[in-house]
Amino acid sequence: RQGLGNYFLFYNMERLHQSLGYRTPSIEIFFKILKQNLRVKTFVGTSANALKIQIWTSLIAILLLKYLKVRSQYNWSLSNLVALLRLNLFTYRDLWEWIDRPTEPPPLLQEAEQLALSFV
Repeated sequence: RQGLGNYFLFYNMERLHQSLGYRTPSIEIFFKILKQNLRVKTFVGTSANALKIQIWTSLIAILLLKYLKVRSQYNWSLSNLVALLRLNLFTYRDLWEWIDRPTEPPPLLQEAEQLALSFV
C-alpha cells in the first residue's frame, strides 16, 4: 500500500508532464502567454483578492487581444499585435481599419480653424 502511494506521488508531483501524457497544463500556458505578451513580471498585491483581480484583468486583456487577432484580416502574431497596439495607443485611428491594414499611415486630421479672441 505504501509503495502504491509513493508511485502516485512520484508520477503526479515529480513527473507531472509524463502523467499528463507530455501535455503542458493549461495554467502553465496561460502564465507563459501572460509573461510574454503582457509583460507581467510580478503581481502587485499579495492578498488572495488582489491576485484574483490581477488574473481576471489579464484574462480579459488576453481575450480582447485574441478577439482582435481573429477579427482582423491581417495575419497577426499575438506578440506583434501587442507591440503595435502599444505603439499606436495614443494615435487617433479607427481600430478596425488599422487592424486590417496596419502598414497604412494614419489619416490626416482636418485642422480646426483658429477662432479670433476679441479683447474688449
